Amino acid sequence: MKWLTTLSSHQPTTSHCYKMFNGKALLFFTVVAVCGLASANPVNGPVTESTGVVKICTRDVTSPGCTDVAFNSGHCYNLDDGLSFFDKQISAVVVSAGHGCTFFEEYNCDTLGSHGNSNGDVYLAEGTWNMNSVPGPDGTENFNDLASSFTCSRV
Repeated sequence: MKWLTTLSSHQPTTSHCYKMFNGKALLFFTVVAVCGLASANPVNGPVTESTGVVKICTRDVTSPGCTDVAFNSGHCYNLDDGLSFFDKQISAVVVSAGHGCTFFEEYNCDTLGSHGNSNGDVYLAEGTWNMNSVPGPDGTENFNDLASSFTCSRV
């Protein structure tokens, strides 16, 4: 029974719990603030708003297997890391209004081509595109399942 007496004599008071809660709350909000600042200012430069969206699909644009990719005008996007599922798998594209996108066979928006496309890239104006039939320098071309990177910009 001695341990019950010891515990009951050391029960925290209401003011003790209030101080402890405030200390934990302060720590929590400090951590949230520091993490928020860290994610708002990445090491590779300031965060900028996206200028458009391109929808890329492994089949047609109404089927599962599509994702919207927000882009900054003029930036090259490789289909790796979080987009690796789409590398050499894009069959349909929707380019947002007022933009045009160039898709490349190689990473880093390199124009080396090896699959029958003399330039290794295709330019798509705004609209919905089936990659089996896209405009190329020599007429209509099949760029299905060839893209590894892309860049988009305002037109």
